[in-house]
Amino acid sequence: MSQFLCHCGFVISDNQCPAVLDYYVLRDDLYYKVLERMGTILEQYHECKSKSDWIERELGIGYPKDASFSMVAEDIMTRELLQNTIDLFQCPSCKRLYLQSEIQKNEYSSFVPEQTQDPII
Repeated sequence: MSQFLCHCGFVISDNQCPAVLDYYVLRDDLYYKVLERMGTILEQYHECKSKSDWIERELGIGYPKDASFSMVAEDIMTRELLQNTIDLFQCPSCKRLYLQSEIQKNEYSSFVPEQTQDPII
């Protein structure tokens, strides 16, 4: 998604990088799945004959073989997180939240903040 119109009329956009209105929500069980997957990926790095073999296996034949380890790690982490998170947007104008219904599905539910002066917690 690149942008959508909030119920209040504000245009919410995630074109900016890093996006300041976009949050990622990671369920607790999926957090541990990502950690386990990252551990497996690092173990496979030590089992490979070379860094370039490992990069090709993890990121494909077209990925630059001379990429820095930090660039490779960032791309792998991004891939693993995006496969396991849902998006949450907050309108800066009305504070309404838009929560993605499912991972990688372009459907959102909106939630309006309570109109109370009392602290909730």
